[in-house]
Amino acid sequence: MNHSAAHRRSRDAVHLRDQASWKAGGGRNLAGRIRLRPALLWCLVAIVLCFASATAPGVTAQPAQGNGYADHSYVASGEINLTGDKPESKLWWNDCAWWASMFNQETRAYHIYRLNLNDQAWEDTGMQIDERNASRADALWDEAEQKLYVVSHVTTSSPRTARAGDETRLYRYSYDARLHHYSLDTGFPVVTAALVPRVQTINRDSTGRLWTAYVWNAAVQVQYSDDDGLTWSSPAALPLEGAAVVSADIAAVITFDQHIGVAWTNQLTGAIYFAVHDDDQPADAWTAEVVIMGTRQSDDHLNMAVDAQGRVYLATKTSNSRGADPFILIHVRQPDGIWATHVFGYQRDDHTRPLILVDEEHELLYVFATSPQTGGNIYYKTTPLDDINFEEGVGTPILQFPNAHLNNTTSTKQMLNSLTGVVILASAEDTRRYYHNYLTLGADEGAEEAIGASCAAEDFTPAAAIYYVSSQTTVNVRTEPNTSASVFTQLEPGSEVRYVGEIEGTLVEGNDRWAQIEIDEQIYYVHSLLLSELPPS
Repeated sequence: MNHSAAHRRSRDAVHLRDQASWKAGGGRNLAGRIRLRPALLWCLVAIVLCFASATAPGVTAQPAQGNGYADHSYVASGEINLTGDKPESKLWWNDCAWWASMFNQETRAYHIYRLNLNDQAWEDTGMQIDERNASRADALWDEAEQKLYVVSHVTTSSPRTARAGDETRLYRYSYDARLHHYSLDTGFPVVTAALVPRVQTINRDSTGRLWTAYVWNAAVQVQYSDDDGLTWSSPAALPLEGAAVVSADIAAVITFDQHIGVAWTNQLTGAIYFAVHDDDQPADAWTAEVVIMGTRQSDDHLNMAVDAQGRVYLATKTSNSRGADPFILIHVRQPDGIWATHVFGYQRDDHTRPLILVDEEHELLYVFATSPQTGGNIYYKTTPLDDINFEEGVGTPILQFPNAHLNNTTSTKQMLNSLTGVVILASAEDTRRYYHNYLTLGADEGAEEAIGASCAAEDFTPAAAIYYVSSQTTVNVRTEPNTSASVFTQLEPGSEVRYVGEIEGTLVEGNDRWAQIEIDEQIYYVHSLLLSELPPS
């Protein structure tokens, strides 16, 4: 497939046109061709926001004067760049929706959020991830197992041994497609290691083994788990040439074609390295590859993606200082292990923190980056997977706000298609807010119906209330904005509880703020009408 530059410009124009149509038409352009399945609990979010005790400030997105949406604030956080750092993914696609690990201003902890595409607002699910507000996370969604893995670490400019409470942790969640609800699995979080890496990522190989990689103690380290994250091997430095690095270097792990790969920067040698482990080999069996080596060819920036053919795409940044020098590079590894390098941007373009995503359906590569390096706008370029060739210049703006210096773009580890579209999330140090944008990916002729079938299979009709039913009385909770939430105290333990007339359970106990409910032999806490397995505070 050979796309001309004019064709790529035309495709970019279509993306921006679709985006504008979405904003102007309340989401009708996408809804007209793909019916996203509304989650049972999300229809209650507007109701939930009426409760003073559960209000999440700033969840309604504000359209940009340029491109994108301004999301909620995180001024209470102990960290300023919450969408960092570089290879870490804060987003994932599941059950016809985009989800994210985001900071909750009220609880001062990280929660799981869902993006409501109709109004482009991130909605808090009430499910907590990490209570350490100076932590950062990398999320991995396992579609086959319906599990969410989040590795979370306290941020640091230099890797070090952990103090009490700031060790690295793994959170594992199960997803209930009927309740559209994540629940923290028993025994989690677990401590993966008593250390604090600068950057840490997680992935899973074809055998089910989990891997994590990072830089610590001046070396690239890996760990693995063979029991779904409950226990972890001790940190082990890769026994390879080039694995001795400086504290400012970073590493990331990726899975591809029955292999695990670890990429890392090395500012001592001016190189980018890649280590490969075959899934059926012993855990310490690795082979090393040099992606690129030379003067100023390595900085502490990298991001990775794979395609369905097993090709690895690696975005890196050089330390070049002259305007005509290549600055952001895209390296492509073929299944035979041969690497090729392409220029995304030059030093004069002043890009930083590249993010790389693969549109599997249309066989396109998307690369997003900030310019200028100090923070500003987020730009992107596209190119065919089988003909990597980026147009010169900063690219097409996708996120820009007049009074915000945007940076640290993040998204998912997953491949994209017409159903998922593209969602990117960024933050601004000066405004201490999240920002996001969404692009549709138009389906090829004849593919729309097949791609959208899974999300159109269940068509729920959202209800305006939750019903609590006992043998004596039926109580309709919050059909009006001012209805009291103290209805929990009107029911006796053992009463039948029915959500929107569909999901049945039993009231265990409750008061005017929360209720404990048993559904299918599992206990849930309903706090201001949101399901959560976290005990009430």
